[in-house]
Amino acid sequence: TTSGLVPQWSSTQKTLTTGLTVGTAANNLVQLDGNAKLPAVDGSQLTNVVRNICVYIDNKDSAIETGIKAKVCIDYACTIQSVTLHGSPSGSIVVDIWKTAYANLPAVVGNSITASAKPTISSGIKYQDVTLSGWTTSISADDWLYFNVDSCTTMTNCSIDLKVVTV
Repeated sequence: TTSGLVPQWSSTQKTLTTGLTVGTAANNLVQLDGNAKLPAVDGSQLTNVVRNICVYIDNKDSAIETGIKAKVCIDYACTIQSVTLHGSPSGSIVVDIWKTAYANLPAVVGNSITASAKPTISSGIKYQDVTLSGWTTSISADDWLYFNVDSCTTMTNCSIDLKVVTV
């Protein structure tokens, strides 16, 4: 770079010209720092970023009891792509997920997003659903998700992972 500008190829003149400003302001070309890292920039407008919403339930040495086990505020808009459960020891668990806006807290069973396809491990240790038939998959920024255990036998811990993509 020369004086904070990056040479730009002019296809009409077939020459290099200056014109792309390096920096972190609007319309600047972002440049890695001396440690090959991005400088601090606002990423709030990034979309199509795959993220995970993870909840871990642990009841030590006893089977997980029914009821609400976690409440999580999601501060970005996204769409759920899949759900994965992994628990131990081998057993069965049914988890329902409720969603509501902050203004409507608390979430209740009527706010279920899973329809009749609740994430369920049946006599095993894992479950995955990438179809999400009947699910409400859209999440708005600042929605709350409640994770409710409907039933459980034997299993003492379980991880719930929602794969989402930002919108």
